[in-house]
Amino acid sequence: MAAIDSIALREIVQALGTIYNPLATNEQRRLANNFCESLKEEPQSPLWGHYLARKDNAQPDHIRHFGLSLIENAIRYKWNDGSYSDEDRTRLKDVVIGLVKEGTFDILTERTYIKEKVAKLFVDVAKRTWPLQWMDMDVLLRNLYSSSPTTQELVLFIYRDLAEDIFIYEDVVAELRKKELVTAMMAVTFNATILEDLNAKRGAEVQLEADSLHSPAENTRTDFEILLRMLRANPENEGWLLRWTAAVTELYQQVVKERASGSVERSTVLDRLATATLQTLAVFAQWAMLRAIAESGVVYLTLNLLLAESHNIRQAAVECLLVLFSRHIDVLDRGNRTACIWQPLFSDGNLDKMMLAWVRAHGQLSFDSINQIEQTVLVGEEEYRFLKRLAQAVVELGATQIFFRKATELPPMFNIYLAFLITIFEHPSVIVASTSITLLYDILKHDFFKTTSEVATALPTLLSALGDRLCQNDGYVLSDASRRYYEIDFDSEDDFKALVDPFRRRILEVVKAATLLMPRDTLSWASARIRSTLNIIPDINNKLYVQTFQGNQAILENVLVTVARMPIVQESQASDGSIITDMMDLAEFILQYQTRDPVFIQSQLDMLVSFSGVLHLNPPLLLRCVERMFTFVTFTMPDEVDFIQRGITIRSETRALRRKAATSLVKIANAMPDALVAVYSTIADAINQLLVSNCLMRLEQNLLLEFLLSIVYFSTTPLDAKSPMFASIISRSTDPLEQQTAGSMVDLSSFLEFTGLRLFAQNIDALRHSEQEVKLAKPELLEALNQRSAARGGYLGIIIALASAMKRTLDGKSKASRTDLTLLWAPYVLRILQVTMAILKNLHAMWDPTLWQQMPAEVRGVLECTPMEKAILAGLEPPEDAEIVGSTLIANQVSALSKWFGLLRDQCYQILGRLTCVGGHFYAVPSLGRLLHDSVFSTTTHIDNRHLKLLVAAVLKPLILKCPTGFNTAVLEPVLPHMFKFVNDRLDRDWAEVVKNGIRIKDDEDDESADVTDDILAEKTLRNLTRAFSDLIRCMLAPVPAVGKKKEEPPQSEIQHLRNVFQYPDLVRFLLWDQVVAPELLRAVARLVAYQDTVTSQRTVKVCNSLLPVMVEHSDMRPWLGMDLLKSLLEALHDGYHQESHSDVIALIAEIYTRLRPFSEIPYKTFAGLPGMDPVSLEAFEVNLASKAEKKEQQAVVRAFLHTITGVAVSQMGKKQESFILNVPEKKIMTRPKNGRQDDAESDAASEWFSGLFD
Repeated sequence: MAAIDSIALREIVQALGTIYNPLATNEQRRLANNFCESLKEEPQSPLWGHYLARKDNAQPDHIRHFGLSLIENAIRYKWNDGSYSDEDRTRLKDVVIGLVKEGTFDILTERTYIKEKVAKLFVDVAKRTWPLQWMDMDVLLRNLYSSSPTTQELVLFIYRDLAEDIFIYEDVVAELRKKELVTAMMAVTFNATILEDLNAKRGAEVQLEADSLHSPAENTRTDFEILLRMLRANPENEGWLLRWTAAVTELYQQVVKERASGSVERSTVLDRLATATLQTLAVFAQWAMLRAIAESGVVYLTLNLLLAESHNIRQAAVECLLVLFSRHIDVLDRGNRTACIWQPLFSDGNLDKMMLAWVRAHGQLSFDSINQIEQTVLVGEEEYRFLKRLAQAVVELGATQIFFRKATELPPMFNIYLAFLITIFEHPSVIVASTSITLLYDILKHDFFKTTSEVATALPTLLSALGDRLCQNDGYVLSDASRRYYEIDFDSEDDFKALVDPFRRRILEVVKAATLLMPRDTLSWASARIRSTLNIIPDINNKLYVQTFQGNQAILENVLVTVARMPIVQESQASDGSIITDMMDLAEFILQYQTRDPVFIQSQLDMLVSFSGVLHLNPPLLLRCVERMFTFVTFTMPDEVDFIQRGITIRSETRALRRKAATSLVKIANAMPDALVAVYSTIADAINQLLVSNCLMRLEQNLLLEFLLSIVYFSTTPLDAKSPMFASIISRSTDPLEQQTAGSMVDLSSFLEFTGLRLFAQNIDALRHSEQEVKLAKPELLEALNQRSAARGGYLGIIIALASAMKRTLDGKSKASRTDLTLLWAPYVLRILQVTMAILKNLHAMWDPTLWQQMPAEVRGVLECTPMEKAILAGLEPPEDAEIVGSTLIANQVSALSKWFGLLRDQCYQILGRLTCVGGHFYAVPSLGRLLHDSVFSTTTHIDNRHLKLLVAAVLKPLILKCPTGFNTAVLEPVLPHMFKFVNDRLDRDWAEVVKNGIRIKDDEDDESADVTDDILAEKTLRNLTRAFSDLIRCMLAPVPAVGKKKEEPPQSEIQHLRNVFQYPDLVRFLLWDQVVAPELLRAVARLVAYQDTVTSQRTVKVCNSLLPVMVEHSDMRPWLGMDLLKSLLEALHDGYHQESHSDVIALIAEIYTRLRPFSEIPYKTFAGLPGMDPVSLEAFEVNLASKAEKKEQQAVVRAFLHTITGVAVSQMGKKQESFILNVPEKKIMTRPKNGRQDDAESDAASEWFSGLFD
């Protein structure tokens, strides 16, 4: 390195001044920033950085930080690239050491971000040199640790960051030197006794005495036995774990002493050091050997410090405990679990200290009446932060250390722990309460614990808490305490609902689990709550009452549904019948409930439906319930009688109640068809009378027909007896549909005439006047438009009825979707197909721009999204005025037509997709593939992305996945090449435009309450299409599920090999090796990896992982793997947008390279084409890669080699991985993967790091 250039330093300071000058122009700042970035490539940059960063050169903090960044860049990117000699690297290391020793101000003065940056520089050097090239690093740090509070804190930062990079985060440098660094960390962290015992257990015949050591110059061996000897040259070194544990004890005692004496500054320094030590211990607790943790006493220390007077120390202590509790201890390692967790917490009674800490946070001294205190005492924000961590720690203790899957032992104080857990659940903060809900569910489902007397004793208290939570704390009406925590935790109502809605669902899951354990008691509890609620005079204006009513309704429904499916019902029926009697008495009580309020009647009907699993046991009561529901299908308020004949609009509450009643009938029929089929003729006659009475709206008519259909289709009536009843229902839709389609859908011209669009366009000038003026001038025009509207409504109603019938009977989730029952649909397949294709051909043709060239501008609004569609596409709640018609006649017509076209298209897509469920009767239609291509798929040229997404998801996906093997060529080959190419071209075009204009949606957590502009809506729609297409490809190429996967058979043939890998082996073989289909499919897979959509990219990378082992065996597929796919993956790696997926992308790149390179030069040539690539570097990379056997090591080599092209998203800079428990956002705790409860065979983290070190 050359001498320092004073002129350059002045220019740097001047440029930084420009960047931070509020009066500078954007152009001036841009030029200054470019200049500063260019400095990082200069050989002198670390010298300039050193000068700028030192405290004695009196530079402002932002300039000092930039100076540190120059040094950082030199270490990270130039250390091993030939820029510096060994002497230069030694000087650079000395620069960093000097900054740690004396480059910062004292502990209370220096900015934290400066100290952390200095510590990070030290860590960057250590990761590259320690221990083999920097043997005395730990000696240096021990000396600095004891020199002053300032350097002591820096040493703590250094070891904390170093441990994070080695054990927690995916650091490429640490990964490449994993064994050396892990071994070195062991040597400085644990005492000699532990290391010697570990060494003996590994079978190494060495001792750790200093007198048998050789210097590095005398012995070039790098095996880890010798390395441990060298690092433990000082046998008196107790190790950092013991050193820090003792230091925290002493520091806290001094804090108390100094505070008592009034020494504020001294106590602040000590408090900061104690906190920093605990924070470092927390990181070490993630990986340190459990024996070392137990012997250090750190668990006892942190439990005691939960009661410390200092908030910072309490917070650090609870976080350290949280990490300790999250350790995955092998199920058979009872000794370490006892020593580290059970002994301190339960046997020695220190669980009481956690409970006392909870009480003290609320300003109390006793756990008595804590539930009432929680609801009234509003803690400060600092104490609230502590409470949230303490709650998380208590829950993690149970989840990972008590209730693991194979646990068969109760800890002492178990009943007290359960009470504490319920207390946490009862807390008015939804963040605190939700922390515990998943664990409560797991306890009630655990094979061992659910049968214990302690759980049975706690269950009534838990049920009471569950009921109160549902009805009071987390609804729309909040208590004062809940409101207080709501204001701290949530930015908006939407943010609150995003957590509360899944929380409430989890609560109901716990209610179901409790019901399975104690059905009689839980049913009595739910019954008492609902009786109490219904005995109160209903008050719709009392929001708390409504909330309580709906909460208890949800409880009852979940309890009844669960009980009805349990053997206890059959057992009761066979014996005393008591539980059935109780259920029927409750149903009778609910049936007798009288109110005229439509909202409460809807809830009443929902409750009656929840008895559908047992009402067949009491036929008279069942019929009375059905009659009650029929009554409300035609419900009107007194001033709404004969509303259809009078042409008036009923209230929304009335409309909702009528539909609820009709929907309830469908649910009853779906649940107990055999109980109703005996009176089918009576029910059918009653419905026919209603249908001709002109008292039902179209949707209500459809629902009543669906009610009849459910009785017939789902009953056990023989097929030949079902057929005429089925035909009488379906013909109500198919017959008029065929007749109207034949007259109105022959071509586009007749379609435009039928819809009234042409009439609307021809009379646009007349419609620009007010409705009153048009009534006077052209009454016949309004009449004609109303007739067209009525015709459209009737036609759409028939389509919806048919679509609903097919969904009810052919949906894959249907309980009666048996092959034999699909025979009922066979006679209608061709008829429905012809009608649907005719409609879709006209609908798609409507989007041809040439059609609209002569249309008035106002009419073109028909093509735009309605407010409802915009809300749905944007993922928002539809606006309250979404259904309100426009303020003018033109606006009314545009809104009505746009909505009609949208609904018609959606329903036709659904019908066409569900025809595939009929199986061979559909796929055997002559020339089906060509028919679909000509009428549906080839007419999509001009449709919007929102329509294309629905076509892909609702039609193309089931068409492919349900296609019988023998029909692939006949049906799919005419369709797929065109559609794959069309979607590929559309995505390439639109993504290029979005990237050119700038990505507006960075991730799925953007504020969705903000105004949705046309650009944002277009991008959201494009993302929806991209995800639908990637989901289609994911499903087509889906691997065999790991769960329930059969033992792989030896691949005797190609198809057998595919069966071992893919769910749809015959389909995969057709897709990948059909010369017409494969090219566009593979193009799609390669492009989807690189589009700037995280969901799509991650999904497609998984698809490629499944494809790779199969495709690499085929020489014709290798060019695609090594060029097309590899280039797209490198593009994704270069794109900072994909930083969240870079680990998966790098893993796939490494896998492709290592698998393909033995067969081909293609991946080598692809890498050789990267910017700045030279043959020497590439050859060295291949040698390094070939030397690594482990996949993680190979990935680290690839990551290091490609670091110069790896992009970084600004939003991800400085973001720590959420895999570490302290980094999990508090609003994600409830949904965090249950790592500690899923695989009890998982070994402790330390075992993973230490295994093999002495092999």
